[in-house]
Amino acid sequence: VMRLAEIIQLDPKLWTEGISQLYPQNESMARNLPPWVCSDNARIGLEMERCLMGLSEVPELNRPATVSGSSTEGSNSTEKGMTIAEQIRLRLPLVVRYNSLSV
Repeated sequence: VMRLAEIIQLDPKLWTEGISQLYPQNESMARNLPPWVCSDNARIGLEMERCLMGLSEVPELNRPATVSGSSTEGSNSTEKGMTIAEQIRLRLPLVVRYNSLSV
C-alpha cells in the first residue's frame, strides 16, 4: 500500500486510469467492507496513513473524484464531494487486500 501510494504520487494516472477500476470500485462498496488495519505494528499503520495523506499534496489528485457504474453504462458521477486523494486513501488498502492478496 505504501509503495503504491508513493508511486501514485509520482504518476497519478496509475490510479485514475488503472487501479481505480479494481474492486472495490467506489466509496459505497468500500464503506461496506471491513476496514483494512495493520494489526502487527502500529508504527506501520501510522506510516501507511502518512503515505496516504501525502497524496493530498499532489494537485492532480485534489480534483473531485468520479465513479463509474451508475444505471447507465459508461456514465460518471461525482462521489459525495470526495477528492481523488480522499478516494485513494479510503480504497487503496482495500484494493490491495481484495485484489493482490487474494491471488
